[in-house]
Amino acid sequence: GANLGFKKEAFKKVGGYSNNLFTPSGDDEFLLFNIMTQFPYTTRFLKSKEAIVTTAPHDNMLAFLNQRKRWTSKWKYNKNWKAKLLYIFFFIDYSSFYLALALVLAQKLSIVFFLVVLLVRFASEFMYVYPIDRFTGGRSTFSSLLVIQIIYPLQFLLMGINSIFGSYTWKGRKY
Repeated sequence: GANLGFKKEAFKKVGGYSNNLFTPSGDDEFLLFNIMTQFPYTTRFLKSKEAIVTTAPHDNMLAFLNQRKRWTSKWKYNKNWKAKLLYIFFFIDYSSFYLALALVLAQKLSIVFFLVVLLVRFASEFMYVYPIDRFTGGRSTFSSLLVIQIIYPLQFLLMGINSIFGSYTWKGRKY
C-alpha cells in the first residue's frame, strides 16, 4: 500500500511478493499478512497525521465499482483465517440487515425490533468511525453516516457476490 513500511530483512524472509503470484492485486495486503505471520506482534499502526496517505477519488462510478470488485476479489486467496472469518461475518451481518428489512416490509418482523437493532448497529459503527473521521480531517455528519448505513451494506454484498461470480478489469486486463 501507499503507506506500508517494512524492513528489507522481513521482506526477504517472507519471500517478498512471491507468495501471492496467484492474483494480480493485493500484493501489499498479502505481504503484510505474511510479515505478521512470520513476525508475530511486531506490526504496528502509526497514528500520525504525517503518515496519512490520500489519493484522488475516481472520476466516475464505473471506475469506483471496478476498483471495489478488484479489492473484494482477493478475499478468497487470503490465507489468514481471521480475515476470511471477518469477511464472512460482514457478509452475514449485511445480508441480515436486508433480510430483516424485507421481513419488516412483509410484516413478519416488528418494526420496533428492527429499529432498535439498526440503532445499536449505527451507534457501534459511529463510535468506531467518528474518531477516525475526525483524526483524518473528515467532515462526516450524523446524517451522512446514517445514509452510509443503508448504502454501504448493499455495495458490500454486491461486490462480495461479484468477487465469487464476476470479473473486473485492471491495468487493461480482464480477470
